[in-house]
Amino acid sequence: MTDTPNLTLLSLSPSDLTSVDEYRKRKNTAVLTIMFTDIEGFTALTERKGETYVHALHEEHDRILVEAIEEDSAGVVIKFIGDSIMAVFAEPATAVERALLIQRRLAEFNAAHPDIDDIKVRIGLHMGQTAVENKMQTDLFGRHVNRASRVESLAAGGHIYLTYPVFDSAKSWLMDDDRVASRLHGAYYLKGIEKAEEIYEVYNRGLVEPAAPRGARRKGAIPTLALAGAAFLAVAVLVLAIFLARGVSADAETANADSTVSGAVADAAAPADAGAPADVATSGDAVASAETPKAPTTKQATPAPTEVFLLGMVAREPILDLVTPLAVTVEDEAQGLKKSVNDISPGRHVLHYIVSPIVRYYAEFEVKPGKNVVKIAFRQSYLPSLDIYYAHGDSPNPATSHAENSYFLYDRKTLARVDFDGKIDASVSSTQGDDGLTRFDIEYAVTLNGKEVARDRLTVTSETASQERVYQKELVLVDSLDHRYVLKTSTWGPSVQLSVGAEFEE
Repeated sequence: MTDTPNLTLLSLSPSDLTSVDEYRKRKNTAVLTIMFTDIEGFTALTERKGETYVHALHEEHDRILVEAIEEDSAGVVIKFIGDSIMAVFAEPATAVERALLIQRRLAEFNAAHPDIDDIKVRIGLHMGQTAVENKMQTDLFGRHVNRASRVESLAAGGHIYLTYPVFDSAKSWLMDDDRVASRLHGAYYLKGIEKAEEIYEVYNRGLVEPAAPRGARRKGAIPTLALAGAAFLAVAVLVLAIFLARGVSADAETANADSTVSGAVADAAAPADAGAPADVATSGDAVASAETPKAPTTKQATPAPTEVFLLGMVAREPILDLVTPLAVTVEDEAQGLKKSVNDISPGRHVLHYIVSPIVRYYAEFEVKPGKNVVKIAFRQSYLPSLDIYYAHGDSPNPATSHAENSYFLYDRKTLARVDFDGKIDASVSSTQGDDGLTRFDIEYAVTLNGKEVARDRLTVTSETASQERVYQKELVLVDSLDHRYVLKTSTWGPSVQLSVGAEFEE
């Protein structure tokens, strides 16, 4: 089976795809989160109550969902497909927040209208890269559309399912909102997709009780990334058992017994004298005790090869030490255990993977000589950015916006972490002249770590009667340590979009 695009089935027209690409460009991202919704029992309800009744209910459904999705330009509805809606979002956390908002608003509507049937909507979310070199790739988009549709089909009415990439990107926001909760249901095989997908559920506390996916084969539970000490120790012991089953010698395990779980095999299975020196003689020689000096020998012990097993390493296309793509083989998919194909030398290392031009995830880990089982825990670095959409005549006052965020990067030479505090301020005002032009006066300022590093004013003109969107050349405002701040503008008639923000350099 293969994960094939199903755009024909979903009836996505060239104009639909153009709408997606225009939204992607406005948000300055190559990665989109796709939302699919569907009304549970809609066909049966039509047969029972008739077209007139269902049409009125469907209008209320459309109103509630479209308002929730598109309020404050959070997302955009791309397609109505029968009783389903397809929408896209630039940020996964926003997509999750709006899905939960839909869940709340539908619950409020149902409670306020006890005389009509409840509207029960299931929602599926998936995210992925849809553009390469700033060009929309229909096949990539189709693949992610297909997967989002499959995820939605697993849910019962009223439930929200998402894949791991969406959950991983939104989990910090979820942790900060005590009104909502999440649950990992495990890995399930989606129709037409060979590899099992981790399915998470998010829900509003008190409104919905989580329920496992239906109508799909479950591969088996996958442990969460945030394992408690006891649970993680149990996993480490299981991994040790796998090694022993493959013929790993007891001497080799003793050599690593005093290593920590994050750097080597857990010492839970180590002998009582694990505090002895870690240098081990060749097979057949005895390990020197802590009390007895080692006898002189002319034979040099052969060091064990360094092997690195990654536990909980779920990143797609990870990069090792900021430069080298990391290749892995799956050792135990159910336990999330993968082995590095790359030779990783002993010492400190950094992994990262790219979510979008403004979001990366990083993880630091330590490698010691011999066999290592390394627990990978990624942390998000999110760059600040802002957008202003402004039309002449909207307001007599300038449109203003402010964005700030703390984030971090790593120095390519030293692999040292470097922290930043970025702040952006921008404003737009406009005038119109008798020459048929609208002039937009733009002012901006960028502050890094408390120091203003860029400030200027510029004017952008647009033909007032034009309906064509015109993109101006982007301006690089600041260039520093693998990221830069840029200013982008586009105009169409008496309207302008201003984007100021940081982005990672490839």
